[in-house]
Amino acid sequence: AKAHIDVAVVSMPCWELFAEQTAAYRKKVLGDAPVLAIEAASSFGWDKWADDTVCIDSFGQSAPAEEVYKAFGLTADHIIKKVKNLIKEK
Repeated sequence: AKAHIDVAVVSMPCWELFAEQTAAYRKKVLGDAPVLAIEAASSFGWDKWADDTVCIDSFGQSAPAEEVYKAFGLTADHIIKKVKNLIKEK
């Protein structure tokens, strides 16, 4: 809101069910804007639905969650930068 960027937050608990929906429904849910997937796990599979990702593509990090999230860019500041870059690219 401070950056004057309107966003929609979509939860996708099951890619398979989403893929079974009509193209019109998927477009209604995802819209026409760039899509950034934010996942505290692997980016695997997000390339089908997202233009970019903020994910953790490694295993075995050991630290308090806040430190791990910061190391992998799962922070508000990093995500805002990614969103702004996606908007510039589109």
